[in-house]
Amino acid sequence: PVVSLWTVLGWMGNTPIEFVKIDIQGMDYYAVESAKDRVHLLQRIQMEVPVRQHLNTDVPACSEVMVKMDRLGFRLGRADEAEPYCPLEGAFGTKLVYDGGPVTCSSDLAEADMFWVRKDL
Repeated sequence: PVVSLWTVLGWMGNTPIEFVKIDIQGMDYYAVESAKDRVHLLQRIQMEVPVRQHLNTDVPACSEVMVKMDRLGFRLGRADEAEPYCPLEGAFGTKLVYDGGPVTCSSDLAEADMFWVRKDL
């Protein structure tokens, strides 16, 4: 069975979630989007995004995710915000995108993790 993030957040009593790591092979943005009106409960998110075009054309690329996450109320986190939650150099060979970091949506990578923070934090 599959459940949306909206459902999971409801099960958790609609309480704020300090950090969530999502890695579902490029479909990560859709999981965040599935939180709908509960997306504000997510305070920090690490999620995988394709930097170049994904094999599945329905998967939004890095630059598109930047726009979509902004609309959901998130901004790229800074190094000092990301470091307590994830290694700045990335993990398991996947580089990390954060505000001011060396990896960007223009980097020559197939995929990267992005670290997001609610704008109101």
